[in-house]
Amino acid sequence: MIDYKKFVEKSVDYLADYIVINKLQSLVLGISGGIDSTVTAAIASKACKKVNASLIGRSLPCNTNKGDETNVAMLVGRAFCDNFREVAIENMYANIAFDLSYNEVEMTPLQKGNVKARLRMIYLYNLASIYKGCVLDTDNKTEHELGFWTIHGDVGDLNCGLIYLWKTEVYELAHYLYDSYLLKGKVTQPND
Repeated sequence: MIDYKKFVEKSVDYLADYIVINKLQSLVLGISGGIDSTVTAAIASKACKKVNASLIGRSLPCNTNKGDETNVAMLVGRAFCDNFREVAIENMYANIAFDLSYNEVEMTPLQKGNVKARLRMIYLYNLASIYKGCVLDTDNKTEHELGFWTIHGDVGDLNCGLIYLWKTEVYELAHYLYDSYLLKGKVTQPND
């Protein structure tokens, strides 16, 4: 059984130390509305507050994102980030997809997904350059072991520790974080 309190403490210390040692001013996070980026946001927020750095968050939706994903991303960004915005990347994607298809052949859904992931990472690395930070990676052990990630599209500079947790454990960690934030008044129940 994982001690999630200790896991969070070690993850926060690791991120905070990394920020200080590398003289960073921020951490940059792509927020999808999924469990991995949500948990990463909660942990990174604690680390940034500990060392007075900013957590820069962006939701970067494209035409395949569902409304509930972007709604959750907005809630997560507002709850945990010092600087959060939603920036649609649909126009960038449409231009690149057209050029790639025009010059070669029609892209498969897998290829389209890889292009979108890489566009998001281009955007996030540009922000990291602007805000003197580094890009957070949100991969968990299940995704990494199964190869469910895009080279130069999903893996950032720094992982808060999810890379050591199976997806089921990420959900358990999320429950722990929710309970600890709820008890400390950081998150409110609906209708509160």
